[in-house]
Amino acid sequence: MALITRDKVAKLAWVTLAWNVIVILWGAVVRASRSGNGCGEHWPLCGGHLIPTFRAIATLIEFLHRATTGVDAILLVALAVGIFKVFPAGHPARKAMMASLFFTFTEAFLGAVLVMYHLVDRVATDARVIAEATHLTNTLLLSAAVTITAWFTGGGPKPDLSAGKKYVAPAAAALAAALLLCVSGGIAALADVIYPPKTLADALRQDISGASPIMIHLRVWHPIAAVVAIVVIVLSTRAIIRLDPSPDTVRFAGWCQALCLLEFCAGLLNVVILAPIWMQVVHLLLADLLWISLVLMTSAALARRKSSVEKFG
Repeated sequence: MALITRDKVAKLAWVTLAWNVIVILWGAVVRASRSGNGCGEHWPLCGGHLIPTFRAIATLIEFLHRATTGVDAILLVALAVGIFKVFPAGHPARKAMMASLFFTFTEAFLGAVLVMYHLVDRVATDARVIAEATHLTNTLLLSAAVTITAWFTGGGPKPDLSAGKKYVAPAAAALAAALLLCVSGGIAALADVIYPPKTLADALRQDISGASPIMIHLRVWHPIAAVVAIVVIVLSTRAIIRLDPSPDTVRFAGWCQALCLLEFCAGLLNVVILAPIWMQVVHLLLADLLWISLVLMTSAALARRKSSVEKFG
């Protein structure tokens, strides 16, 4: 009996994806609690030690984030070993796994840059905004790569890019809108951390004041970007359903539409109650699930399905 089977590898892939989401959410806790400097300038060690002394809660929070990231890396390496063991050369699962490993490396690099160049806590420079946006974009690409890896290891059909050209435009529009939604949300959350409003009225005064920093003005654009993104995602998913009413595509598109509604409601609540940490985590979780659902919908729409002649001939 084989110790490594395709079923086991597929289960590991979904577990890895779930753990990846946990790492992302804990990263939001690090940012919202201003614990980014909890381990000082040291990376990957915390305070220069493998296991630091937890004299401050910020050190514990940041250390746990690094620990969960380390577990994520171990899961990805184990997944890569399993995939290269049971899937043949040229299989799309191998290619998706290589992309996952690449974005894992760049994710670690960007995280190190944030720490070593002091782009954490209340730092509000242009470099901080650019670094955060780049880090968020890479995180989404990593999540997409791991999602596609799980799709293929679980038996998802190979993509048929020639037959799937009609899906490219609506799928690309939906993914681009979700990327804009997530990145602008990350910048808005960062502004709430650096310039926390005391009341909703105080937040509105900050938003309309010409003397407010650029990060505050970027925060103002997030609700607008969110409405535009949700409209684009809903219209794009409806277009894809019309083009491909297969069960997988319809199911994943339905998830996307439901998550858009939940995300919109969570965003409104987040603004009204001034973005407490727990609500930021819920808001981000919904955004991550929306992104993953969009990637799965795109994978299903582009899937190479056997024709009736191939299937029964």
